[in-house]
Amino acid sequence: MTIAIDQRVRGPTVIRKNVDLVAPRGSLKEAQTIRLDLQSYRPPGATAWELPPWGHALSLGLFPLFVISDRTLILTGSAFCVSKLGFLLTALHNILDVCKHEGIPVPQFLGPFATPNPSLALKHTGLAVFHQQNMGTQLTGSVWPLETVDAAPPSDLAFAYPKAQSSFPYLHLPLSFDLPRIGSKVTCIGYGLAHGASERLEMELLQSGQLNLSGYSHRLHAVEATVTNIFVQRFAQGYLSGPCFSIDADVPHGMSGGPVLSEAGLVCGVVSAGGASFFGAPSTLVSSLYPVLLHYLRFGVTLGAVRIDSNRSLIELIGSDLIRTDGSEEHLVVNDDGNGPMVCPRIHKDDQTNTFDDFDGYQRGLRATKVTSGYRFRRLPAKPPEGNG
Repeated sequence: MTIAIDQRVRGPTVIRKNVDLVAPRGSLKEAQTIRLDLQSYRPPGATAWELPPWGHALSLGLFPLFVISDRTLILTGSAFCVSKLGFLLTALHNILDVCKHEGIPVPQFLGPFATPNPSLALKHTGLAVFHQQNMGTQLTGSVWPLETVDAAPPSDLAFAYPKAQSSFPYLHLPLSFDLPRIGSKVTCIGYGLAHGASERLEMELLQSGQLNLSGYSHRLHAVEATVTNIFVQRFAQGYLSGPCFSIDADVPHGMSGGPVLSEAGLVCGVVSAGGASFFGAPSTLVSSLYPVLLHYLRFGVTLGAVRIDSNRSLIELIGSDLIRTDGSEEHLVVNDDGNGPMVCPRIHKDDQTNTFDDFDGYQRGLRATKVTSGYRFRRLPAKPPEGNG
């Protein structure tokens, strides 16, 4: 799915506001290698805690996601950077929230009523993220309109490319396509509204350099949870139609689209939906990353009067070191079931009893269908430098 955006904001809108901040560890000039500090803000024994909402080092790569309507920014979720090129990853349902602002139906992606090559032509609504950086005791922020958005059905994942200035420091988070082990700990991170705060930011205030913290106010949440089940085809038709895994905690509203970090500190999934109504206990569903390995991403750059566009697959970008991973893409199997290539994960033998095709299989106690054939990706070894020696 592609979304053609009639921009409500024509370029980065910069604001500045002096606020009391917790200085991030590391230098902004070294944003690619900055060490993220999540644990020092965690109360002893807590499984959910808050990080500084303004100026934390993570805000260089994790952004509030807004719908822009009637010159107003409306918080709809979270998005985070995954590439040196500036690509963002979020939950697809966050993007489709624009439909209610436009008054248009949500496109069907799957099944007999699927819309061929669905796209949204947005005439009155835009999408943007809010980038912030800590400059000592001063917060500098920018509104980055999204230039392109590409859905990756059947997963609840979407990639976006923002209009941003290359001079802005940003942090791209490394990915892992391995599924987290059953019983392992993961940490969900994302933005949510502060209690009693407004979800709206007025563009006039932003462009005048004023940030009305008494009105709009968000929180940066962290939630630690345990992985309970893996669903390799979907969770439930019409609810979450792509592969996912469940964790034993509820996450606050607004964290949808935020990264889920493995015990190794790598992004292993994206916060997608609540699962408590299915399991009868606190639960959240996290979209897995492996289904989008073959997905193509669009991006471009304007040089004067010339526009240069590109369309490259995720696996190409990984091979070019434009997206950082732990090499786990080599663990995946690509299988063709007659409907095109399908990416399948590697499941540890000790986790197979908690791995299912979908929630129906979970209820019936049926293990996931095994994939017995396919091919894997291998990186070509680097060529030795040419020389006379």
